[in-house]
Parts: sequence; C-alpha cells; structure tokens
Amino acid sequence: LKNGFDKDVHILFRKYYKEKIYRATGNHDWFYPTTGKNLYYALDIYNNDQVGNPFMHYYYVENVQQKIRYIVLDPFRREENNQTLTIGYDNDQIVWFSNVALNVPDDWDVIVFTHFLRTTSLITTGSEIESAIDAFNAGTSRVGKILAVFQGHTHWDGVYHTSGGVPVITTTCDKYDISNEPELALEVRTLGTINEHAFDVVVLDRDTKKFTCVRIGAPAQDNVDIYRTDNNFEWVGSLEEREVSYDTE
Repeated sequence: LKNGFDKDVHILFRKYYKEKIYRATGNHDWFYPTTGKNLYYALDIYNNDQVGNPFMHYYYVENVQQKIRYIVLDPFRREENNQTLTIGYDNDQIVWFSNVALNVPDDWDVIVFTHFLRTTSLITTGSEIESAIDAFNAGTSRVGKILAVFQGHTHWDGVYHTSGGVPVITTTCDKYDISNEPELALEVRTLGTINEHAFDVVVLDRDTKKFTCVRIGAPAQDNVDIYRTDNNFEWVGSLEEREVSYDTE
C-alpha cells in the first residue's frame, strides 16, 4: 500500500471484500496531503454504525448480542493544509473516550483498538488513555471490564500491560520487506510465500478469560513485557498462537 490516501487501493478492498471493515488509522494513512475527509471517504463512508468523530477517526461500534463495545482510537491528527503530523491523543479525544465511549452498561465488556499506545514507552498523552482504562476497570460496581488493547506500529510482536494489568497486545506489520529494517533483520520474510504475511485472527474465550491470537503467516515473537531494547527480546518468531490472559476481577 502507498502512504496516504489511495483511491484505487480502497476500490479493490470494496471489490473483493463486501462486508464491513472497521479500521484504525495509522501515521502512514495520514501522510500529507491526505485529510481526515479523504480518509472518511476511503475507510468509513459505508459504515453507518460508527459513533464518534468521523473526520478524526475515533469511534465505537457494538456487538449487542455479546455485550461488547469496540472502541477505535486515533493517536494522530493533522490540520488541513498543514504538512506536520501531530502525534498523541488530543484533549477532545481523551474526554470523549473517558466520558462517552466508556459510558456503557455495567455488564458490558470493552475492547480497545489503536495504532499504538505503547512502544518502548507510552505515546504522548498515552498516560491519560491508560489512566482512563485502569480507572474504568477499578470501578467496583462493574461486572464488565476493558479486556485488552490491540495495537500495531511497532513492527514486532509483544504483549505489554497497563499499570492496572490490562494487556496491550501488539502485532507486527504485514509486509514482506520487514527484513530491510536493521533492528529486525533476523525476522526473514520471503515474497511469494505465506511467510511474507503476518496478521492475527483473534478468538475471545470469556469462560477462561483469555484471547488466542492465531498467527497467519510468519510466526509471532514471544515477548511479554519485554521491549526491543531489552537483552532478552526475542527477535525471531516462534509462535503459531499466542494465548493472552486477562483478569477482570
């Protein structure tokens, strides 16, 4: 995929996948001169069930039968005609997340998706998002909780945790030329094989309180609260499945 808005790419998505696609936008989506309006047209225009800010790309959707709210956040923003991309959650989004998106019935669970919250540290203003997550789960009257945060961006696999213990499940990028990145040179991707890809199909089991992330493509790296700056970081993937437990008590 190209950086920014590419109309032809999104036409192909619609041609070959007819169901709804809910997307969390990342920094490459916002490359200049792409605007929030471009991204809304490309990514969201067919989804009439997204509740939030359509041009800043944070919203929630609901699985009513399973009583789960999926909240999608966007840690990037760029004003129209401004080439500078701002990284971090702005105050409007933080307030919306805390007061609107997390305003759910007491017996509903929540899963959060964002391009990234953590790399080797919290993103700018990520502490406000993390604090809101942990405060939500600390509510003693609630049955439902925030079960996990799913993120990408890092180009490696890992499972990290908020201060309150909520897992932040990180999935590497789905691109074969990851081997051209010096830090990840040991993770070989071969064009034309299943190994060129890497994405997860995720299964939630509320009875056992765990997610199973089934890897399609290159095996996942086994890093739990270990960052790439750590000597024990696993550079080469070894897992076909990652089981991630959560504790809602």
